[in-house]
Amino acid sequence: MLLSTVLIVVITAALFLAAAWKAQGLPTQALKDSWHTFITIFPLVACAFLCEGLIRYLVPPEWVQKWLAAEAGGRGARIAPPPRALC
Repeated sequence: MLLSTVLIVVITAALFLAAAWKAQGLPTQALKDSWHTFITIFPLVACAFLCEGLIRYLVPPEWVQKWLAAEAGGRGARIAPPPRALC
């Protein structure tokens, strides 16, 4: 996880420097556009993480194992795709 974080920071810094070298106002415009995207997407991401956390504690692991384990056979295969599509 640390490596991927460092890598994305290095790539972002390199792109920021390339944008600053190319045009004077480009980094500022990029920050404005990025902020707009962040504000638009943040509520959706926050709700998704909240739902994931709630489902993790509200749905007992035994219930999930009952429906998705190998012993469930075809029943598990039929019920598995819809929840996976939500993730």
